[in-house]
Amino acid sequence: MNTNIRLRFDQLFRQKTRVRLVNSYKGLPVASEAVITRVDQDLIQVECDIQQVACLLIERHTFIQSAALEGTLMASLLRLDPAGKWADLGDFLQVEGDIGQRQNVRVEPDEPVSVLLQSNSHASWVKGSLVDLSIRGIGASLERILVNPRYHTIGADLNVAFNLPIPAPTPPPARTSSLKAHTDSSERFGRDELRGLKSTGMLVEPETKRVVHPAQQREPVLVSGHGKVVYCYSIPPFTHYRLGISIERNDVFQTVVRPYITLRQADIIREFRGLYTLLARKINS
Repeated sequence: MNTNIRLRFDQLFRQKTRVRLVNSYKGLPVASEAVITRVDQDLIQVECDIQQVACLLIERHTFIQSAALEGTLMASLLRLDPAGKWADLGDFLQVEGDIGQRQNVRVEPDEPVSVLLQSNSHASWVKGSLVDLSIRGIGASLERILVNPRYHTIGADLNVAFNLPIPAPTPPPARTSSLKAHTDSSERFGRDELRGLKSTGMLVEPETKRVVHPAQQREPVLVSGHGKVVYCYSIPPFTHYRLGISIERNDVFQTVVRPYITLRQADIIREFRGLYTLLARKINS
């Protein structure tokens, strides 16, 4: 751990000053206060709420904010005790940009979506993955080898294009039995999410889910726009970079993206509420 960072953590620990943990669940922002309970050579231990525990189980990292830190630090999850609601965090990295300051709802797509990025001063397009999107911008992931400091730095201009599958609205979700919830876990959560839950012995499932029948799935719609990079940082295990791109006002972009976000947000809120509620029940049982 950087000596300067450790001194600041020591100060927060001695003064019992709370820090802000900023995380997300499939794009849904989850921010809450936490208390530093221990500072070691290469890690800190924090006490946090059940919502942050749920995020850490799946995301495996979080962002720490405090005036004493003079910015935002990304921290990797080293160890987690869901029942005790504490976590060991390490591998701290200073992050530039507007992490935790989003003014628009962002959601993650419910299936993999490729995104093409092109600099105004370079004819070639590079292919990445869509991480999340809002009516004003997108988050994208690029392989480290594709990142060019000249074209993919904060303030750089980029053209973006991707095909977005727009699901049709469906009736309210039906309740499922607890037996079916456990036997259908692979349908509701991805492989990485299940790994995080199984590693703690706390595989829990939401009680409801929205099903999109193939007949209700519309053809993908091409979405394109032009914008600026607002953040760029490497993410563990540091084979990819995360880019945030603010899209210039584009009525066509917003018209396509807005209904998608509305449906996805409802799904994600329902899913996350079920996740942390059942996790709390498991802990207290």
